[in-house]
Amino acid sequence: MVEEAIKKKGEFKNKRQLWLSLSKQIMYQTLLTILDYLQASHKIMIDEEDGSVVWIWNPKLVNRLLKSGTRPL
Repeated sequence: MVEEAIKKKGEFKNKRQLWLSLSKQIMYQTLLTILDYLQASHKIMIDEEDGSVVWIWNPKLVNRLLKSGTRPL
């Protein structure tokens, strides 16, 4: 649910805006856990200055890097 919301919109100004945009309310702590996972798996980036949440995952690029022998982050 969270991953799909970020992927669909692409960017949120902050975590709270993302949290409020979810159709089914989830606990904020659960959202933070999900965001930690998505950030660790390099699917999102959270800007340290303004707190914006941005979708950065590009599976086509990852596949191309893997085929060329380059290991993605």
